[in-house]
Amino acid sequence: MKSAYTLAVSSGVKPEVCTEARAYLLDADGAPCFDYFYKRNLILNRPSDYVFHCVAVSGDATTGQLIGYVELYSTWRMVICLSSQYAGESFQSSYSVNPVTGEEMKLSFDLNFSREELRAACNGDDDYSPELSKAFNAMMEIGYVASLQRERERVLQRAVATAMDQLGVGPSESLSPEQLPGFTRIVTREIMPCVAHQAPMLQARAQQQITGTDAEE
Repeated sequence: MKSAYTLAVSSGVKPEVCTEARAYLLDADGAPCFDYFYKRNLILNRPSDYVFHCVAVSGDATTGQLIGYVELYSTWRMVICLSSQYAGESFQSSYSVNPVTGEEMKLSFDLNFSREELRAACNGDDDYSPELSKAFNAMMEIGYVASLQRERERVLQRAVATAMDQLGVGPSESLSPEQLPGFTRIVTREIMPCVAHQAPMLQARAQQQITGTDAEE
């Protein structure tokens, strides 16, 4: 709520315009005006290979709604009614970031809600638990793949260092043509345990993806 409210204000909306958000934040008896939302995907270009955080706000002069959206770790997705009496110009603003690298991202959002749909979402009328479970599993899958990749990179770096050391090649020196076969042999020997360990897991994952695709088709 605070993130969406802050983004709206930093985008030029006067604080007092966010009537429902202020009522909830400032009044001890203020009614919640947000809830989890999984009825449809609100991100048009959702990344599938890494997780992200994002916050977006949208003011609609036609419907009179000022809507916020917050997503954490590509999993916890919340829609917010900042105001149902918005009278300003239509706009949309957002900020998205990869929490692992700190890199800012450019995501596109579809925050078009009818008044009835937004009210139902904020009232928690929908059972979102099955879709939340799917989103959580997708996040875990991304983390799993990234973990395997990091391990492969670590093993390869160690294998290269081992080969260079055994061949007597210093950090600032280059391999000679005569040393290349030995280098390749040592690196291959060092990385094979990792390859043998990960191969069944990667094979099983690929099979699951094929099966899942076939099932969807």
